[in-house]
Amino acid sequence: MTAVLNETDRFFLLQAIAQSSAAAKKGEYPYGAVLVKSEKTIAEAYNTTRSTQDILAHAETSALRMAMLSLQGDLANCTLYASCEPCAMCAGAIYWSGIARLVYSCPTELDAEISDMPFAVPCRSLLEFDRGHKIEVIGPCLQEQSAAILHDYWSRFAASGEDAFGLQS
Repeated sequence: MTAVLNETDRFFLLQAIAQSSAAAKKGEYPYGAVLVKSEKTIAEAYNTTRSTQDILAHAETSALRMAMLSLQGDLANCTLYASCEPCAMCAGAIYWSGIARLVYSCPTELDAEISDMPFAVPCRSLLEFDRGHKIEVIGPCLQEQSAAILHDYWSRFAASGEDAFGLQS
């Protein structure tokens, strides 16, 4: 089921999707994130794992790092917008960051289908626990826009013959 967005959420989610497009154009994996507080962009990032050779350089973790520095660790009233549902690693970072809301576009299941991702755990299953810090999770939203970027990127990637995830068989 697709969630309904207000205009503010739509605006910032489209910015996250634009970050994913920018990543794809630079040869990075096509994932983007924008962190917002009081309707102002605090940080925006895209996945840089390929260029940095840093497996932790996902869009969400990079945006969280920048925002933590900018806001001196206080992310309590922030919303993270992500072009795709965050992975399990990013879900942990999101939880521990203390943000209030997560809004995402493409769901994990569709991302995994498009990219042939071998490890796909929906973050909503990790963030739904009502223990300690509760995060409002909204999504999927605008999934057609993010899915189009994923389809384009991963079809070109597959045609190149390169191993997408660097896994040893």
